[in-house]
Amino acid sequence: MSENRFEISVGAAVLLVSAAFLFYLFQNEEIAPRSDKINLVAVFTSAEGISPSLEVKMLGIKIGNVSKIELDNEMLLADVHMSIRADIDIPDDSSAKVVAEGLLGGTYMTIVPGGSATSFEDGGEITQTTAYSGIIETMTNAFINR
Repeated sequence: MSENRFEISVGAAVLLVSAAFLFYLFQNEEIAPRSDKINLVAVFTSAEGISPSLEVKMLGIKIGNVSKIELDNEMLLADVHMSIRADIDIPDDSSAKVVAEGLLGGTYMTIVPGGSATSFEDGGEITQTTAYSGIIETMTNAFINR
């Protein structure tokens, strides 16, 4: 009889931990419904340093993620699709660039807000972009341009 109580206690504990995990999972912003996001496309000359799920920041604050990367065979450019929080107004003359997170090589995409009074709508396209240049190249250019 004591074995049954032990097994029931372990089973109840597993169910309780599973329920707590599911509660946490559904509270996470990444699981938010798609209606809370808008999709933007940034057109880059190179997709170096960009990968799906890469963070997208504006003014140092995370506002979304890269959802997919496609090659535009006609224009030979990289179309980077982003999923951005819908409550963020991004001026339609903003630019996007991929920057190094630190010396170890991590990257993120940053959106530099423009000054336009109108904002991107769902499906908007950012055409002013700066492709990633590695940290060594960036440091070399800074040293040469001194």
